[in-house]
Amino acid sequence: MEPKTRFAVHVDRFKELVLQMETIGEALDETRQLVLLLGSLTAEYRMISTVLENTPNMTIAYAIQVLSGVEVWDESSSTQEKAFASKKKEFGKRRFIGKCFYCKKPGHKESECRKKKADEGRGQVARDTSGFAFTATGAMEKSEWLVVTG
Repeated sequence: MEPKTRFAVHVDRFKELVLQMETIGEALDETRQLVLLLGSLTAEYRMISTVLENTPNMTIAYAIQVLSGVEVWDESSSTQEKAFASKKKEFGKRRFIGKCFYCKKPGHKESECRKKKADEGRGQVARDTSGFAFTATGAMEKSEWLVVTG
């Protein structure tokens, strides 16, 4: 399969080759067709090809159906990514609607709060400190301690 070739076009070409092989008397069984189809795919299909190769009782029809679904999913996800990219440009122009967790005034976030920045400059803001959390679980035969540090 050539890069940027649609999967449906590749499958049509593959089926033509299989028919040509049958015409000259070299019929391929379904397992051989499956191996040839999966081996002819590009790198973007490698992961799903490996899964299909290791699936028991795999048919060529089911493999084509699954691989067609992968192509459709890739197209829709790239469309969605483009939509998010276009929205990202507009995001900076809007004003924050919620209220600040520090001074409780609407219109800005805590990270943008001028009062907090001024208080930090004067050293009046409490700094985060690390702590420890302990938990113990029990079982009939063994006990475990789990220590989580902040």
